[in-house]
Amino acid sequence: MSGHRNNIDWDLPSPYTIEIEVRAEDTDRLGHANNVVYVRWLEDVSWAHIESLGMTWELHEETGKAMAITRTEIDYLAAANTGDRLILGT
Repeated sequence: MSGHRNNIDWDLPSPYTIEIEVRAEDTDRLGHANNVVYVRWLEDVSWAHIESLGMTWELHEETGKAMAITRTEIDYLAAANTGDRLILGT
């Protein structure tokens, strides 16, 4: 999704990106994307990235190795609401 990178000031150059749309079931009672859903999105973009590099789940099983999140820090800059389109990058 390189077309999006030019409009965003990423921390590092050339991130791998995916675009998602916030669904109603992603939101909490306040109508904002739920904190738990943000973690799921982080996992989604990380798996998409590693698979884009050719490391499939089959290779993970074959080698007995896998990637794992050891620390997560999220700085919320604004609320995400149903219908919003987000660009996730790693």
